[in-house]
Amino acid sequence: MKTVIIGAGASKAYTISPTGCSMPIANDFFNTFQNLDISSDLRVLIGDIINIGKEDFNININDFFTSSFDIEDFHTYIEKKLLEQMKEDSIWKNIYYYKAYLQLIFLYTSIINEIQNGEISEAHVRLVKSLNENDSIITFNWDTLLDRALSEHTNWKTDFGYCLKPEKIYRDKWTSAEQNDLKFNKLIKLHGSTNWLTTYPRPDKDELFKLNQKIDNSSFYIYEYTIAPYHCYDGRYKGPYEAFSYFYYPPNILDDIELDEYKGHSKFKAGVLNQPLAQKIYEEKLGVKLNIPERTQLENGIESMPLIIPPVKDKKYTLFANLFTDLWNIAKQEIIDATEIIIIGYSFPKTDTKTIKLFQEAFCEKRELPKVIIVNPEPDTIVDLFEFTFGIPKSNIIVYKEYFDKNFALDKLNV
Repeated sequence: MKTVIIGAGASKAYTISPTGCSMPIANDFFNTFQNLDISSDLRVLIGDIINIGKEDFNININDFFTSSFDIEDFHTYIEKKLLEQMKEDSIWKNIYYYKAYLQLIFLYTSIINEIQNGEISEAHVRLVKSLNENDSIITFNWDTLLDRALSEHTNWKTDFGYCLKPEKIYRDKWTSAEQNDLKFNKLIKLHGSTNWLTTYPRPDKDELFKLNQKIDNSSFYIYEYTIAPYHCYDGRYKGPYEAFSYFYYPPNILDDIELDEYKGHSKFKAGVLNQPLAQKIYEEKLGVKLNIPERTQLENGIESMPLIIPPVKDKKYTLFANLFTDLWNIAKQEIIDATEIIIIGYSFPKTDTKTIKLFQEAFCEKRELPKVIIVNPEPDTIVDLFEFTFGIPKSNIIVYKEYFDKNFALDKLNV
């Protein structure tokens, strides 16, 4: 049984995006955004992000998206400021950092959605076709390149393929998940996914955030595809997009869930507090006067947002109750059971202490040492980690010092 570990390097294999862009990494998200058409769409909200760059970092508004901000450092800074302001009970400053925090989540997912909104990834299709039904994939990526490849070429379905049952699935309308009676490859997404949806979180002094809903916080919704326009925030639908991708605003949740009340406000949104600033940016950049486009759809239901774990240093998995606890436990068991572990495009950064702990605990429970295959152009630190931290002898480690792409010889992974 194989368990494949997928990191950001594997997403770089997608080189056929209609945008001409490849999937970003931590220090080029903002540069990538500038190269996409959505950077000139005022429905894509960036006002508070830019304002923080201007007010807190003294970066000219015209230079912000050419800066080399690391998104982990930037998002962590915003979260820290949000916590500080919440302690002071300053509601307006609280909202200022809160809205920027959420705008970043929407921005990450929107950039990824735009890039993956094209033909299905050949490299990912070849990978999933090389697996047996009992093999599993563990990924730290938010994109849906694997999801789409699995959906189109295997028995995998969103109803059960993520290992946990979603509350509802959007397939041109909200539908209930079907029962599973098929063998399938488990796709375990340890940091969430661009097509996973939840309700907006609201600031909470004790826990930073609480989800704005009166259902189990571990519940999540899945977006798969749409044919007709859907209800969304302020009716700002735009489409069509390929399956597993959508424009900036995902569909509203039309379900019998209630919102929590918070100091008289039923819901918070990542809207533009400083629209004049955003207007100025676009006018200076494009030389034309732009206006927010008119709404194109109704806005019934509860606004949804992407369910991803933001790239902050102290990741808040517990916001979603047992959702990620269960996923990480499933991932641990897959590593325990695997006779072969394949690492593609993931470098085990030192800040991912939770991942390193996951492997340490899993290897302590394994009955026999696995074969480990590493596909990475710079594999040395990964080899050292497996040898000296996880206790895997070099004789069990095979290294392919190369990039994973559509031309990678997948028969190398059969040992």
